[in-house]
Amino acid sequence: MEVAAGGLVIGVAAAPVGGAATEEARHALAKTLGVPSSRVSLHRGERSRTKVFAAVGGDAEEARAALRRATGGRPGAGGPGAVA
Repeated sequence: MEVAAGGLVIGVAAAPVGGAATEEARHALAKTLGVPSSRVSLHRGERSRTKVFAAVGGDAEEARAALRRATGGRPGAGGPGAVA
């Protein structure tokens, strides 16, 4: 995972076929946030390279801290999804 202009980049090995890459990204995000995969859903971007996920049931500050740890503490660019 890394922070890029406007958001978080999650690299996956799965091919973008049949939603496999999206599912791999969703699971990776859930693991990073420390929540069950069932708590992370695709909010927008089903057929786009740019995805927006929603995670429910966790503490927002804990989620920010987890993302900071996962990205080496690099701050976001301030756009949607940026790690602040």
